[in-house]
Amino acid sequence: MNYVQGAGIESHGEYHFGLKIHVSLERELTEEDKNLMAEAVRDLEDKLMRVTVSLDPESKKRTDAQRVQLLGVFDGIYLHAVAIPNGYCSRWCCSHLPWYVVHTKVGPITIGWRKRVIEIDWEDCAAGRVGIGVKGIDVKSIIKDAATLFPDENVTKGPYMIHAYGADKAKEYVMKIVGAVHGV
Repeated sequence: MNYVQGAGIESHGEYHFGLKIHVSLERELTEEDKNLMAEAVRDLEDKLMRVTVSLDPESKKRTDAQRVQLLGVFDGIYLHAVAIPNGYCSRWCCSHLPWYVVHTKVGPITIGWRKRVIEIDWEDCAAGRVGIGVKGIDVKSIIKDAATLFPDENVTKGPYMIHAYGADKAKEYVMKIVGAVHGV
């Protein structure tokens, strides 16, 4: 049999990975064949590297440290937090670094790292979803948007989202979001 390489990948970084698919057919490989094999290589890489990362004790330490850091932003003002898949990157390299939906009295706030910034999203608070509210106050009617709360901050903002450069800034932003409802 005469084998030819149909697809392959190699990566170098924190984790090294290599995979090649060699095939022997009684015909020439088509572009469709090559695309199918490339997709299989990417899928297998993702699955194998997710296992690799999950077995790495350093990865677990990073996950735990990031959880402590992100939830520390809420310093005693949250009721509970739920880990959710990473909202920025779903690949194996970030799969062990979840984001969190942090339930506060004013509603859920989603937080997670996005490259060099922490994204804070309180759209669900503004929509009146899931929050227990503050006694006697309709949180939905008074939650403020990013432009109102942070007019002088020169960072990426959405209607109910802001990027923070570091945990200290993220804490400042979260306290302002929650504090606006409490009249702080």
